[in-house]
Amino acid sequence: MSAMGKNYFAGLRILDHTRYLLGGYATQVFADLGAEVIKIESIGVGDFCRTEEPMRDGVSHYFSALNRNKKSLALNLKSEAGREAYFRLVKTADVVIENFRPGIMTRLGIDFEAEKAVKPDIIHCGMSSFGQKDPRSLKALHDINFQALAGYLSLNGGKITPVHLVDVSTGMVAVQTISAALLQREHTGEGSFCDVKMFDAFVWWNALI
Repeated sequence: MSAMGKNYFAGLRILDHTRYLLGGYATQVFADLGAEVIKIESIGVGDFCRTEEPMRDGVSHYFSALNRNKKSLALNLKSEAGREAYFRLVKTADVVIENFRPGIMTRLGIDFEAEKAVKPDIIHCGMSSFGQKDPRSLKALHDINFQALAGYLSLNGGKITPVHLVDVSTGMVAVQTISAALLQREHTGEGSFCDVKMFDAFVWWNALI
């Protein structure tokens, strides 16, 4: 029996700061299972993959595939009014997920510590290359870079995969981590910070090879 279409996460509100496949896949799983996912987009810019080809009826197929069942809200998080609106949302939310480079949420004044001040049991998932405290996470790396670093590219004969395996594996690890944090909160009443690392997630997948 397929779990898709079941509202297992009905009543769960997730604030989604992610872009592209890495985070979009993770929040898509929750949206498909009934959670309310609200994409936080930038005013005037939106989600970059809104313009990705191929377009169907003026809408990116890639964007539609990743963002079905989700809501969207554009906020200027660099403004006081935008941050105030954001924290009003945080008070009603269960989970925040983002894949900014480490430090960006802090510079915007909306990091985990600031969120906890208004919602003590909030769960915040930060997705990055090597973890929030590793300086390598500040570099611009792509799926193929992680496939090479983890040794998979060599195992695959140097062939580039048509699916971005690192993004998908990390998205799945994020879903598992957030689900575990939600279960923990049921028992303790406490929120948590989930530090999900792309390199570690894919090395774990490589253990199956």
